[in-house]
Amino acid sequence: MRPVIDEGPFSYHHVNHEQQSLAPDSFLNWLTRALRVRRTCPEFGDGAFDLLEVDSPCVLAHRCRNDHGEVIALHNLSGETVQVSLQIPGGADRMVDLIGLRQVQQWPERQQQHPFELSPYGYHWLRIYRY
Repeated sequence: MRPVIDEGPFSYHHVNHEQQSLAPDSFLNWLTRALRVRRTCPEFGDGAFDLLEVDSPCVLAHRCRNDHGEVIALHNLSGETVQVSLQIPGGADRMVDLIGLRQVQQWPERQQQHPFELSPYGYHWLRIYRY
């Protein structure tokens, strides 16, 4: 039998499914979106994996690619806002943020260097498009 947390800040009085499901910025809704993205991006699980160089030691950047496409993940591991410039191998015509489902930027000409600002402990999961 599993105990029920009924005291303290994590008790069911303060944190429960109903409240979490109604709050768009809740951890439950974030985790649901992240899992959905992970399931729809086979590159993360069975793609070729490359570490990418960025100009900040606080940022982990990697690329996963297979026959379905290519995704890049940037993770700020520090508690401060970081600006980085990322060189995408092969360039990119367009990138879409997979978690926020918003276009990051579209370029008239394929570029190699792309600037990003990552909030403290922030991240971007990006789908790369080439035309």
